[in-house]
Amino acid sequence: MIVAAAVAGLLGVILSQTRWGRYTYAIGSNPEAARRASIRVSLHVVSVYAVMGLLAGLAGFLSSSQYGNGLALTSGELRSLHGSAISQAAARLA
Repeated sequence: MIVAAAVAGLLGVILSQTRWGRYTYAIGSNPEAARRASIRVSLHVVSVYAVMGLLAGLAGFLSSSQYGNGLALTSGELRSLHGSAISQAAARLA
């Protein structure tokens, strides 16, 4: 719980105080306006997906450390989730 609060606080500061955070808000509000403001939207969206993947991994690690391995996914389930996430991301960027 303490780690999650620390990560949430850190992300709040990053989103409000850095160029990366401002770009994220701009793209979330209006991607076309952000593109016209010379923000490389596709590259930034990929970086946001990468950070969210890292955070999802951290959440999974914290969850498994708290609840044990009873909630672990099989390798087939992981492959299916990974494939669908990649295809959705590719469809959005196209």
